[in-house]
Parts: sequence; C-alpha cells; structure tokens
Amino acid sequence: MFRTALLNYPLKAIRWFREDIYKNSPELRTEAETAIKKFYDNNKENMERRGVTEAIVKGAKHNDPRNPDPKGEHWTVELIKEDGEFVTKRHVYPTEEK
Repeated sequence: MFRTALLNYPLKAIRWFREDIYKNSPELRTEAETAIKKFYDNNKENMERRGVTEAIVKGAKHNDPRNPDPKGEHWTVELIKEDGEFVTKRHVYPTEEK
C-alpha cells in the first residue's frame, strides 16, 4: 500500500489501497489528497473525537453509471485509527477551484 505521510497535520497519512492508482499521474494524486485534507478540515472536530488518523483511498475518482451519485464523481475513502481500526467510509468530492 502506497503511503503519503502528512507532517504537521492532524491526519497523519493518506494511504492508497493499490499502488497503481494514479501511479503515473501525480497531478491526479495531488487532487485527491487535497480533497481529502479539505474533507478532514471541514469535519475536523468529529474526526478528532473519533480518533481518525489515516485515510485509505480505495480507488480512482469515479461515479458508477449503474447507481450514479447525484453529487458527481468522488473517491471512496476509508477513515481509520492509528492502530488500523476501521472508523467509517465516506465519499470525498473534488474541491472546487475559486
């Protein structure tokens, strides 16, 4: 599992479930990491209370055509504690550029 360490940030790491996710596209990987950090910041109080320290990205950005998400494309992310205990799974949406 590929791991992006986040120093000086409450979320200690973002892990990639498979190493081939965005392997040759650092721009897309950075887009996902930025969206996950923003999601964490927007829910910081809840995340800290639940002990979330790492995020695992389960796959590339997608929107399943069989059951489309009305909010659009997203990453499926599992949030876990430092000891590996599963906390929750969320859809994280791209951040809007302003």
